[in-house]
Amino acid sequence: HFILKSDYTPRKIDLTEFLPITKNQNGDDIAFNIEKFDVTSSEAIIIGWAHLLKQTTQNSELQIVAINKDSYEILQFEKARRDDVTTYFKSEFDLSNSGFSSKIMFKNLKPGEYTLGIYISDNKTKKKGLTITDKKFVVK
Repeated sequence: HFILKSDYTPRKIDLTEFLPITKNQNGDDIAFNIEKFDVTSSEAIIIGWAHLLKQTTQNSELQIVAINKDSYEILQFEKARRDDVTTYFKSEFDLSNSGFSSKIMFKNLKPGEYTLGIYISDNKTKKKGLTITDKKFVVK
C-alpha cells in the first residue's frame, strides 16, 4: 500500500536543533534499513523503512532528508505499508507505517555532496529523532 507522491506534500520541519550534525543518531533513537539505494548521474532511488524505537508507528511522521554540510532539503517520497517489519522483529508495537520509497531527481537539488538522513517525529509521544545514514550522492 503506497501513498502517492502527488497526494503527499512534504511538511516543513526544523532541524536547527540538530545543527551542526556531528553524529549518526540525533535526538530519540531510530531503527532503519535502506533496502535499495541506486544512484545514477541524474537520480537516486531509495526504498526502506524506519521507526522510532519502542513505540508504534501509528502517529509517526517520517521525512527523508538530503543533508549538504549544514543545510538540508526535504525530499518527496511515497509511504509504504510494511507489515513485514512488525512480523520480522516480532515487535509488540505496530511498525507497519514505517515504509518509504523515493525517486530523487537531482535537477531539483543544488550541486554538492549529500548524505541521506531520516527524520521522524511523533506528536503523541513527543519523541523525535534524526538519523544520518551512510548513503551519499553527488549532484553536479
